[in-house]
Amino acid sequence: MLRRQADIATTSDASILFACLRSAKTFVSYRVDKSTGALSKIGSASAPDGAPYIIADDTDSWLLATYYG
Repeated sequence: MLRRQADIATTSDASILFACLRSAKTFVSYRVDKSTGALSKIGSASAPDGAPYIIADDTDSWLLATYYG
């Protein structure tokens, strides 16, 4: 059985990548270099229980996360 260990989202212009690392219970953000694709870490924050799904809102101001139960 395949289990997803992370969920990934980007801003509308794909300049920032967000990941929720479930096993580490952490949200991480990276700046994406458009010419090389290289990632530079911006920051991280704890993610209680590891969110199964994340998405940036339409204004790219907020990262939204879902939780079950």
